[in-house]
Amino acid sequence: MNQTCCENKPTCSIHDYKKLDDLVYRLKEHLSDLAAKKVGNSLYGYHCAEDLDHCIMEAAILKKSLERIKLSILRGDSCLDDETIQKIVEKVIKIVGKDCCPIDYRQDISIDTTGINAYLLKGPRCVTYDSYNKFASFICGKLGLSITAERDQCDISFEVTRRIISCNLLYALKVRKEMCALNYKVKADKNQCKIDYKLLLEKTGCDLEFKTYLSFVNKHNLSYPIIEEVYKSGLTLAETEDNSDVVLCTPLNNYRLTEITPTNLEELLNAGFVVELNKHDLKNDYTRY
Repeated sequence: MNQTCCENKPTCSIHDYKKLDDLVYRLKEHLSDLAAKKVGNSLYGYHCAEDLDHCIMEAAILKKSLERIKLSILRGDSCLDDETIQKIVEKVIKIVGKDCCPIDYRQDISIDTTGINAYLLKGPRCVTYDSYNKFASFICGKLGLSITAERDQCDISFEVTRRIISCNLLYALKVRKEMCALNYKVKADKNQCKIDYKLLLEKTGCDLEFKTYLSFVNKHNLSYPIIEEVYKSGLTLAETEDNSDVVLCTPLNNYRLTEITPTNLEELLNAGFVVELNKHDLKNDYTRY
């Protein structure tokens, strides 16, 4: 199982709940088959070379063990390490065999996963690697981010759901992209930039140099609200080596602004995220030249 992606996320196990649940189901099927054989032995005198009682007891114990592990994964309080869990899993696979295909139809229960993404948007404490990777790809697609690397998708999804990267910042970047598409530029001369820069230092206490601030505004078309939102969140900005883009530097990663500028925030807003910035005020920072 791939552990390189999401290694800094709220994970408590490399074992996926769904896969463990499938193993429990297959143990139930195995126990059903064993029970049918035992009934056949008792009622009809069918001969069976295997020790059915031992097989039933072993399968039942393993089923209970997996059920306890499933519950501990949901609660995030497992006292077993991954190596111990894997040993139990391998014992089960030795009995029921390795299934190369997922179980699409089950007679015991219908599993509804339609709410999984809404659940993960709340930033739960414990998530498996596979589940979070799928969620990261989903949320990046919904937001319209052009970021493609799995590790980067995982990092940005985590930092957005945990509000390390604020919804305000994403919204301000979205407005910036719209204004750039219309050939609008930030309307701030050097004197205005000095005023805004002084205000930025007072509000955030950042150590950004004025020369760099001017470059963000004049060359990269970043308005004051964008820069302020970054630094008041404890994040920083830096220019790429070729000065073609600006990079957002966070605790987990560095992202080009062009890659993490969203086209749609509906998924976040529906999940209870709030944008406090006013679009009219943001657009007022730009003018067409």
